[in-house]
Amino acid sequence: MKLTPHEILTHIGIDVPEEGVTISSHDMLVYTRMFHLLGKQMSIDKIATHELKQLISEMQTGDEGPVDVSTITDRQCDFLRSALKCSQRMAFGMDVDLTTARRP
Repeated sequence: MKLTPHEILTHIGIDVPEEGVTISSHDMLVYTRMFHLLGKQMSIDKIATHELKQLISEMQTGDEGPVDVSTITDRQCDFLRSALKCSQRMAFGMDVDLTTARRP
């Protein structure tokens, strides 16, 4: 499966028309800098633990339904966070500071 840049932005929560947007040449610096600063704020470390637990539960769904999130440990969340950072780097080529990742 392949995701287009438009689909990736949509999943991130940024609604951009597929044909792009028209920006005044006078505003180009402001917009490109804003996008750069916004991108720097997006971090896997900022994903709340309860959201990681929900993701783990959904990933482990079996015949009996989703796993009870109360049984998911912080260690499992740390492992998932590290795995997501590796995916971010390997699949998308986005630099991540792996030195800040906690080991499970």
